[in-house]
Amino acid sequence: MSSKFKEHMLSIHQQKGFASKTVLASLFVGGLVVSAWIMLGASFSSDPDLIGKGKPAVVIMYDGGDSVSANLKYGYKKVREEYKDSVEFLLINTLSPNGLAFLQHTPALAGTALYYNAAGEKLKVLQGPKDVEYLGASIKKTFGI
Repeated sequence: MSSKFKEHMLSIHQQKGFASKTVLASLFVGGLVVSAWIMLGASFSSDPDLIGKGKPAVVIMYDGGDSVSANLKYGYKKVREEYKDSVEFLLINTLSPNGLAFLQHTPALAGTALYYNAAGEKLKVLQGPKDVEYLGASIKKTFGI
């Protein structure tokens, strides 16, 4: 075999290796995205302008590095499906530019939930993680649902 032929075959082999690694990497990343979507469900809105727009709102103050706020977010994720037609659920990341702007006029800590009526008046501040039953009862009682 000529050396050019060997080089050509080696080149084809390397390209196939690169292509198969690219395909595997793409499948892996796609799998992660699908898994995250299934585990997390549809994402919460992060638009504080939805407060006072005719629907009561629960605003979850969140910091990704804080286990208290992560547990609170998880709890509201569980009850959101039952109340999503009558209550707006918002997630405000306290470390994001949007969250920092929100905190300038509404002091709150990560790991708290703020309840607003349909007119945008703050009704309640719920601190720390609570079990799903407590969160559901809190929504029913606060908003009269």
